[in-house]
Amino acid sequence: PRAYRWNAWKVALNIHRVWQRGLYDKFKIGKDSFPWLSDIIKDKNRTFNADSIFSDAVSKIQCQDALENILVAYAKFNKSVGYSQGMNYIAGFLIIVSHCNEEESFWAFVALMERKLHTDPLEIGGLKNMYKKSTPLLIIMESLFDSMLYEKNPKLKEHFDEIGLQNGLWLQQWVSSLFLYSFPMSCCQRLWDAMLGHGVSFMLPLCYKILDHLSTFLCASTFDTCYLKLKSLHDHYSEVLPHVDTLIQEAEEMVIDWPALNSLRAEFQANIEASSSNKKKDSEEENIPPDQEYSLIKYPILPKSKEKLFNVELMKMEDMNSPGEDIRKIPKRKQSAAVRSSKKR
Repeated sequence: PRAYRWNAWKVALNIHRVWQRGLYDKFKIGKDSFPWLSDIIKDKNRTFNADSIFSDAVSKIQCQDALENILVAYAKFNKSVGYSQGMNYIAGFLIIVSHCNEEESFWAFVALMERKLHTDPLEIGGLKNMYKKSTPLLIIMESLFDSMLYEKNPKLKEHFDEIGLQNGLWLQQWVSSLFLYSFPMSCCQRLWDAMLGHGVSFMLPLCYKILDHLSTFLCASTFDTCYLKLKSLHDHYSEVLPHVDTLIQEAEEMVIDWPALNSLRAEFQANIEASSSNKKKDSEEENIPPDQEYSLIKYPILPKSKEKLFNVELMKMEDMNSPGEDIRKIPKRKQSAAVRSSKKR
């Protein structure tokens, strides 16, 4: 029941295991010279601006101030992660569901970012690895989903390959925002109920079932149509997909070899760590500043015929909270190097 949702989430997240009395108040002070403050302020002003709790004249200010405090405090709590776009959606949603209980929302955010849920079948740890610079968890989730799609719906996977639609172009937003950017708020509440009950890895069967329901339409569509449909489900969810409870039930009934996926996860993670180590050495040798390093696997290379559509979508991202580094901020020299290196592979 909705009245018990927040208490149930606190139990599922075990926030009492991370709660440290007085620490949150300490982290909130001294923000003036904080390195991520300008990004946080920019993102807090456009987070869930259409939601009732933020659109109300009084609560909007209260909730956005709470969001700023939580994001600043977490960046101080874990300096190796800091702040990245996408985290504002997660923290903002916790504020909404907690009815703007700021400190409880902070420690729930910490628990979600730092700790592996005991029910999670994959050893992925907390969500913090989703928002680190190299985004290892995001890459792993994309790779695991790709394997799942190939096994369970090879026809759709083949069609995506034929039209040049890489899963990373749409799946990143679904996964990195835990569905919050692309799906209606009421739908996300139930999806989060399921994820906190089964573990964050439950995103994989949920994503698959959503795609499976759209499979017939997608298999008959072009790159442009598929791409835009998967990016705009927030606007017409009820028209193209069943009730969210049906999706959850279908995802629960899927037969998934979690041990096999966990082995794949370990393999992908080892490859990512080895690749990151090599890139770090290359960057040091070329004297590339840390803020200009790039990740080939993070930014999919599109066929030239699709670059125009993707560039248009990137321009729209000025008012969007897309997690991770904006590709437009990568120096052109580095983008060219990424393309050349990708083609060599």
